[in-house]
Amino acid sequence: MFSRAPQLSVMMRCSSAVFLLLAQCSSGARILAVFHTFSMSHFAVFEPLVLQLISRGHDVVLVSGYPLSAPSDAYEHIDIMEAKEKFNGSWSLESFPEIPTAFQNVLAIIGKQIEENENVFRLRRVQDLIDSGRRFDLVIVEQFTSDVFYSFARKFNAPLIRFSSCPPMPWAMDHNGAPASLAFSPNLFSGFTHHMGFTQRTLNVLQVLFAKVYQRFVLNRVSEAMSKRYFGDGIPALEDTVNNSSLLLVNSHFTFFSSKPLPPQVVEVGGIHVRQPKPLSEDLERWMNESADGVVYFS
Repeated sequence: MFSRAPQLSVMMRCSSAVFLLLAQCSSGARILAVFHTFSMSHFAVFEPLVLQLISRGHDVVLVSGYPLSAPSDAYEHIDIMEAKEKFNGSWSLESFPEIPTAFQNVLAIIGKQIEENENVFRLRRVQDLIDSGRRFDLVIVEQFTSDVFYSFARKFNAPLIRFSSCPPMPWAMDHNGAPASLAFSPNLFSGFTHHMGFTQRTLNVLQVLFAKVYQRFVLNRVSEAMSKRYFGDGIPALEDTVNNSSLLLVNSHFTFFSSKPLPPQVVEVGGIHVRQPKPLSEDLERWMNESADGVVYFS
């Protein structure tokens, strides 16, 4: 009888050779990340994802007002902070009326942010990106007030991932088939907890209905016109684009915002911005450990 050991050895070597050849041919994805809101608290949520993508071999083009804290040759930064400077010059806190509720406050900010989005698209470097004809394997866009930036995914014919730095807007979940659960799930604007009485539940429903009507008949029309203006008349409707998005990442967690039913394509990533703490200096750690009455820390 002939031993099968030599045959198995040859097969293992051939398999290893094929695997190594395939590994040489593989490459990371080219990803476009568009985070248009000029808030460091928003960007602090997005940055860890971008850093991880770069560390895993992907090339990232980042459109944002802030650069990454860790420089890398694997990413290109398209700075849009100039649009914020123009935006800041056009309004002040005194331009807002007396605002009695957080709900009205957010609606006022949404109106101002439409102007901010216009300033972003007017930047020559953003126009150059739109007209570049570059190829991207994936587009990640911040989900916040306006859907206009989702058109980047259609422009480059790439899958779309939406990323919300806070609990999503009342209309955002509709595109993913998630139930609103308004009887026990307060909307982002309300300030309620999940322990709502009848009056609070009624207000919760009315606020969400108003927000959805405002988004559909006001905000969406403005965003649609802006999309046609900067991406061309042939760009598909924003409603179709967002309905075909592949994933929604949400910076929330049920321990803070109550448990709610979510479809598989909606993933809570609350805590993604938390990093390993840096060690204390030896003298500070010794001083804290030797404090007889403990330490009070102010941040």
